[in-house]
Amino acid sequence: LDAIRLINHWSDHFLNYSILERVAFDIIECLHDEDKKYFVESRTKRFGMHPKQFQELAMSSTKNEFDKCCNFLNNILLKQEFILEEGISYADMIILGSLTWGDKVSKNTKINDKFVKLIEWKEKLSDLCA
Repeated sequence: LDAIRLINHWSDHFLNYSILERVAFDIIECLHDEDKKYFVESRTKRFGMHPKQFQELAMSSTKNEFDKCCNFLNNILLKQEFILEEGISYADMIILGSLTWGDKVSKNTKINDKFVKLIEWKEKLSDLCA
């Protein structure tokens, strides 16, 4: 249970934020028209800039936090089949959910081809959950 809490915390504070940096503006296209104004206003206040600027700034940065998160996960999966050794767990679903969310709203969260194990893991779990 502690390992799952750790993964959940890591996902909330690192993985999800790294995804948000890459999709903050793209999300707008997925929203209903009546929600777009609120989203832009609330995120502009939260980010201190328009979501488009926030996303552009993150995408132009030499720091790629999303790749760092993918590297972390890929390194785990080089040693074991699932995030926690004992098999598919809630920890896998937390991470799969985050990565799937990113995929649904933007092309900017495509996992780099160098993270082979992470890509294989994501495809396997996506197939199992389909």
